[in-house]
Amino acid sequence: MKKYLVLDVGGTYTKYALMNENGKFLEKGKLPSNYKSKTEVVDSLVDLCKKYEDIIDSIAISLPGRIDTDKGIAHTLGVYMFVKDFPIVAKLNEHLDVPITIANDAKCAAKAEAWSGALSDVKDGVVIVLGTGTGGGVILDGKVRMGNSFGSGELSHIVSNFEKLANMEEISILGADKTGQLSPFMASSFSTTGLINIYKDEMLKSGKVIADVNGIEFFEAYDNNEEEAIKALDRFGSLAATGIYTIQSILDVEKIAIGGGISERKEVTEIIRKHVDKLWGKIPFIPFSKPEVVTCKYRNDANLIGALSIHSDRQ
Repeated sequence: MKKYLVLDVGGTYTKYALMNENGKFLEKGKLPSNYKSKTEVVDSLVDLCKKYEDIIDSIAISLPGRIDTDKGIAHTLGVYMFVKDFPIVAKLNEHLDVPITIANDAKCAAKAEAWSGALSDVKDGVVIVLGTGTGGGVILDGKVRMGNSFGSGELSHIVSNFEKLANMEEISILGADKTGQLSPFMASSFSTTGLINIYKDEMLKSGKVIADVNGIEFFEAYDNNEEEAIKALDRFGSLAATGIYTIQSILDVEKIAIGGGISERKEVTEIIRKHVDKLWGKIPFIPFSKPEVVTCKYRNDANLIGALSIHSDRQ
């Protein structure tokens, strides 16, 4: 049986796994990935791959950013702003004599769910990854939609406030502009960052000012039945439902799977599903169906599994 080395390059760590063609993990690990240059990226990945070169048939890599899978080019690479239009596969193949496939990380996550996860029983679906922003992957006719410029599924950029976007002079996807206005994009509300934004607002309404908190700290407050946390999660569910309504009006898919770190909490999918049901019940005529809202099957391993699946399809 063939063996594959699969990598998932992130801003903090590069995860790696030795896998077989059925997606079974034979070995797993991770290394720091605080790269400072394109040379560092290539050298680090080559050093890792060299350790397995004698026992693997090929390499599959999940990368952040705008990735051209066909040509093996990283047009961007997430937080690594020094990467632009970089032929990373060609550079890796200067040192590694095996087939290499690269793909965007969110698209890998969607492919994992379509291959053997929460979307494996439907032709059309969407994966929404709740993280710092709103990651996404679109599955149409069982295939990952890459997009004309490889940007299909970039849900962070869906506009949630047309007037604000039109009138802002200095626009940020997640943060505020110089006047203090929050981003008019979906990423500022339908994400882990969005949940924290809503929680801070609920605390402010109660006369409480809090420092930055993370998802773990938010759910500690929620588990302690803090009123502001309970209200925040309900508001988050309502805003998430409007985001799903927007997505569905364009794609009309059968199922939407919720992933990302906070999806570990069953309350997240439950509150989104509750508000999706409520929203569809409020609008008299909707020319598209209500999607089934589920939780992703694969968590931290989704990018690895999906990268292998995309690679296998292409081989």
